[in-house]
Amino acid sequence: MQIKEMLKKFTDAVETHQGVNLGKLFAEDGVYHDAFYGAFKGRARVAELIDTWFYKTAKNFKWDMLEPVFDGRTLYVRYLFSYDSILPEAKGARVMFEGVSIMKLNKDGLIEEYREVADTAPA
Repeated sequence: MQIKEMLKKFTDAVETHQGVNLGKLFAEDGVYHDAFYGAFKGRARVAELIDTWFYKTAKNFKWDMLEPVFDGRTLYVRYLFSYDSILPEAKGARVMFEGVSIMKLNKDGLIEEYREVADTAPA
């Protein structure tokens, strides 16, 4: 799978509330280290991160992956991520932040490890 195709599947899975599809992009024991919620290991846990944790407090996700750089093992990609908060105190505010995803891919092109560096301060 090409990198741009993989990134499209990645963002589509989040935006359409399809955690199982995101999990399929990970190795069996792959780990997603989320800036807010911590580490989720294995495909089922990655799916849970999206379907339970992301959608517990937010809706209308938009995730743009920009300027990917890949050396055959490590993928770096700048992103813009936003959603509508459904926390009562947020009063429906749109939340947005920018960051960098760092992914280690195995020889089959599956994600072994996902990390991110992001400005997670309230906007």
